[in-house]
Amino acid sequence: DDQTRGLARQASTDPAAFGRLWQRVAPATLAFLSLRAPATLSRHLGPDDLLNDTCLRVWKGFSTFDENCGTFRAWTIAIARRVLADALARLARTPVTEFQSNTESQRSPVDDPPAEITSVSRVAARHEGLRLLIARIATWAEPDRKLFLARAIEDREHKDIAAALGISVEAAEKRWQRLRRELRDLE
Repeated sequence: DDQTRGLARQASTDPAAFGRLWQRVAPATLAFLSLRAPATLSRHLGPDDLLNDTCLRVWKGFSTFDENCGTFRAWTIAIARRVLADALARLARTPVTEFQSNTESQRSPVDDPPAEITSVSRVAARHEGLRLLIARIATWAEPDRKLFLARAIEDREHKDIAAALGISVEAAEKRWQRLRRELRDLE
């Protein structure tokens, strides 16, 4: 939306604007990480840690964000996907006793985003309504979780989702409507 694009323009020079921008995407990013992280990783590194790693990478790489190439949320989710892939790769090659988040192992104080930005991640991670929503979605069948992530979090079009899931566009639209009804019933 226009407000997010305006914040993105301000955020390159204003940490407070970056904090407001991160506040807009942190819940969706946490949901993405929570629903995509396999149990083997979650036992060692929780979604909160992955969200912090993502926040750090978004902060450090913000100068490369180009609104002409996509939305800030899509760019952030792409970074979160990379954080998740990197964490899985580290887990595969690192003894469990030595495994820690990227944030803990590779951060220097110079890289740290301002405290108000990381506090947004903590608030999102502790939000009970978001946790309940994620827990509910985690009980869905894999195709429904994939559809939810692709449509609600990644903001992909029904035709792209249908192709990825091997279903018709109409089936993707109907499933999305059913999932939205189910989520409304949670309120």
